[in-house]
Amino acid sequence: MRRALKIIVALLSLGVVAAVAFVAFLPTERIAKIAGDQVKAATGRSLTLTGGLSPSFFPVLGVETGAVALGNAEWGEAPALIAASGVRIGIDLAPLIRGEIRIREVRLEDPVVSLEVNEAGEANWEFAGAEGGDGGGDGGGIQSLIVDELFIENGALTFVDRRGGARIELDRLNAEATLPGLDQPLAVTGSANWREKKITLDFGLSNPAALLRGEETALRLSLASDAGSASYDGKVTRPGPDGRPRAAGVFHLASKDPAAAFGWAAGAPAPDALEGLTDLNLDGDIVLTETAKAALTGAVTRGGKAATLSLAATGGADWAERRAFAVNLDAAVNDLFRFVYKGDVAADSGRFPVALNGAYDLTAAAPAAAAEWVSGAAPAPLADFAALTLKGAVSLSGSGLSFSAKGGGMRGDRHASVDLSMTGGADWPTTRAFALKADAALDGAATLVFAGDIAAPESGSPSVDGAVEFDSPDLRALARLAALPLPDNMPPDAFRTLSFKGDLSIPAAGGVRLKATALSLDALTLSGALGIAAGERLTLNGDLRAGDVDLTPYLGAADSAPPPAGASGWSRERIDLTALSTFDARIGVRVKSATLPQMKVGASQIEATVSDGRLDLQIEKLGLYGGGVTGSVTLDGARGNAFSAAFSASGVKLRPALRNLAGITSLEGLGAGGLNVSGAGETLDEIMRSLEGFGEMKLTDGALVGYNLAAMARNLGAGLIGGDGGAQKTDFSEISSVFTISGGVLRTTDFALLGPLIRVSGEGSVDLGAQTVDARLTPKAVATLKGQGGDREKSGLAFPLIVTGPWAALSIRPDLKTGLDLLLTDPSGAADAVKDLIQDGAAGTLGGAAKGALEALTAPKGQSKPPRQNGKKQGAKGDAKQDKPAPIVDPTRALNQLLKGVLKD
Repeated sequence: MRRALKIIVALLSLGVVAAVAFVAFLPTERIAKIAGDQVKAATGRSLTLTGGLSPSFFPVLGVETGAVALGNAEWGEAPALIAASGVRIGIDLAPLIRGEIRIREVRLEDPVVSLEVNEAGEANWEFAGAEGGDGGGDGGGIQSLIVDELFIENGALTFVDRRGGARIELDRLNAEATLPGLDQPLAVTGSANWREKKITLDFGLSNPAALLRGEETALRLSLASDAGSASYDGKVTRPGPDGRPRAAGVFHLASKDPAAAFGWAAGAPAPDALEGLTDLNLDGDIVLTETAKAALTGAVTRGGKAATLSLAATGGADWAERRAFAVNLDAAVNDLFRFVYKGDVAADSGRFPVALNGAYDLTAAAPAAAAEWVSGAAPAPLADFAALTLKGAVSLSGSGLSFSAKGGGMRGDRHASVDLSMTGGADWPTTRAFALKADAALDGAATLVFAGDIAAPESGSPSVDGAVEFDSPDLRALARLAALPLPDNMPPDAFRTLSFKGDLSIPAAGGVRLKATALSLDALTLSGALGIAAGERLTLNGDLRAGDVDLTPYLGAADSAPPPAGASGWSRERIDLTALSTFDARIGVRVKSATLPQMKVGASQIEATVSDGRLDLQIEKLGLYGGGVTGSVTLDGARGNAFSAAFSASGVKLRPALRNLAGITSLEGLGAGGLNVSGAGETLDEIMRSLEGFGEMKLTDGALVGYNLAAMARNLGAGLIGGDGGAQKTDFSEISSVFTISGGVLRTTDFALLGPLIRVSGEGSVDLGAQTVDARLTPKAVATLKGQGGDREKSGLAFPLIVTGPWAALSIRPDLKTGLDLLLTDPSGAADAVKDLIQDGAAGTLGGAAKGALEALTAPKGQSKPPRQNGKKQGAKGDAKQDKPAPIVDPTRALNQLLKGVLKD
């Protein structure tokens, strides 16, 4: 400062000398050389006058120049330190006689000032190497300097600091100054444009001469624009040998729109946190000596709520070099939050402009409202939080970030806690990538532990990759607190607990992938991989494995004694498949066994695909009651609940399968076959009544349970006969049929039952929708014990049966008329069939019945035995060919005898 004032004095003195010289009629070239020599001696820089000098006699004595330039430092970028298109200086001669310089007027036209600081910290306004050094003196023997008026017209100023890249450019600089004397107040007022905004300046220095002598003097500075205002009022002392400024005073900062002011001052968009803030007012005091101290208080408003601020900063002996301070910050909004920070704040040499290293304490009575005040938005997860407290440490710089937080709050009526730490490398400001460890808990509802990496880049999608453990002992409570939907009317034992342990990955492309080493829902335990992608539609993709699983809590448990089929028909509740339109999925599931309502399956492998409202089940393996099923099932909710299925089954134990699936208990054995069927409907009843398709079945080594056809033979006249569910049964070796399904009705024309000494053929229909049967079976007594794989067409004595009624209570009765018609049509054939039974060795009940039937078919009506001749039974071996009687039929007794034996055996 002292050297700069000496330069001003030298230049003005030269103006006076030039003016006097003109009066004395000295040549202008001589005057120009004298001026250049004097400036060179004072500054070490060259003074160039390209426009020459000319005298001014009226209205005051003075001098005018053309273009003038003062040279820049050798390392400077600008062509000149100061350049102007012209300078006018007017002096008062009378004070000059007394040794005083009284400048009536100084006017600088279009001045351009270029201030520069190089990488080594050297300033181009420091004139090292000038003659006379920087010793004492007051301006070359001039006792006093008075400047009545100083004008700067249309000036420009540029400041460049190559150490940090700072650059300030002012244009349209217009100023007016007065200096009654070096020991009198200097006053400057003016304006300039900076970043297209006009700034007004009001500057006052009480005693420039004292400042030149290194003494303390008063300084007043005020800057204002439509972005805000700043002022300082206090004492200053010229910098000492260390080059540090020295001051002590008070300051004030104010802005109606802090975000706009920051953006204007920084030349960059303001942080989002500043948006919406209004009415910033800060008052403080500052002391700069070997150390630095500053304190401020103030307030800023957002949404009608004012935050109070209190800040104290202290810098050590190296504060100027490090620009580092110990800071205590306390900010609060009544009824919302309070934030306290204690630690170091420094200007950082890295990519992040500020370095922090300290501890913080945050309390928020209403976290959502506090977050909205700070950022302008209330995050949904904070909506139900209250009484939040967090404490931790933060270390932030261009070389990395370290952050920790520990505390909690109330979530509804439960306490939530969190303990986390995260670190980021030097590139964290752009990548926003961190190593994260987190341990969170919601009392009685859930715990979550995560260790891994997270990233949230400015351009791109967030990503997560790490190990996670999650446990919810009260899943329903957690779902309520998180506003997540669970199924209505949930069974009491379903969706109670959930736990997961494994790897969590959220790729940058979006979605969530879970690779579970352990995954359990209630009593279900699974492992495998599950991917979840959340975009416009939820997408699931995974492969899961499980041991023995019980699904009855989620699908409804089976009664201990299921109602018989047909008791109430198929369900007429509307089937709602709209949920299939809300997500896409491909899930593969393998289980050791699964218990479902009224059935249990063994080792199974199924793949489910959901797309566009359609569910496709690919059954690669389904262990079903000792056997296996393969096939596919499709449910299309977007097309009227369209249903289709294609199955192939083998080795299925019929009685437990039919009992659990349809309430049918009258059939046992092993089942195999195939089915291809389709239908549609709003209810299960509608679907069953709409079925279309075809199929085949083959049942082996079984029995009709509850139906004893031999007992029926003893009751041919009793009419309607039904199974009683007891120990009665009719064994078979094989049952087969090929069938078609149309309109929900299954029809067959080639039903066949093969058993020892019996064949049954049949045809008819099963109404799947109405759960009723209307069929005709024709049992045939045959002379062979071979069942499975036997000859269906083997001749024998046949008698038809009619099977009708609902599945719950089937009725099987003989068709007496048709049976009698068959016997009367061919009595000889019936007799031959019975003889075949006897000749093939039929014994026991069947043998006796066959002989009784033969007598009824061949004896005269009313006679139970043939007449005897010579003590021998007529028709005995040896004379039957000579005395063969004509057949006389007693069909009713023949049928009773034959069915009693054949079908009982």
